[in-house]
Amino acid sequence: MDSHQFDCKPDEVDHWTPYSHWCAGCSHWVVDCEHCLDPLPLPHHSVEDGSIQSLAYDRLTRRLEVRFKWHSIHQYWPVPLQSVRELWKARPMTAALSEMVKKNRGIRFDEVRSEGKLLMSMLRGWRLLPGSISTTQVR
Repeated sequence: MDSHQFDCKPDEVDHWTPYSHWCAGCSHWVVDCEHCLDPLPLPHHSVEDGSIQSLAYDRLTRRLEVRFKWHSIHQYWPVPLQSVRELWKARPMTAALSEMVKKNRGIRFDEVRSEGKLLMSMLRGWRLLPGSISTTQVR
């Protein structure tokens, strides 16, 4: 059995596909789907943390958007303002996020549709169009 990452089926999205994630709503690996959320229309504030790149918080919807350094963006809701303030002061911020937000069963989260996800989704769709160049024709 050969399980090398480059021997997988190129037309299927799996955990090796860039910008892919497991969608519980779709029950399979996806790059973009109807369950991905649009990004918050707010500026992100950079933070000094090993895993988190920046944060944005919408007080009206009580949504916290976290941009991770591995090119993944999550939105958590409803997150109280007090929790966001505690998270902002905490070091390491990743541990505080896990403790205060991720382990709280009352707070939901979803993946956010990023520019990278949109690009990958468009490129994958372009390959499926009739007359487009496939990887076998390029060789």
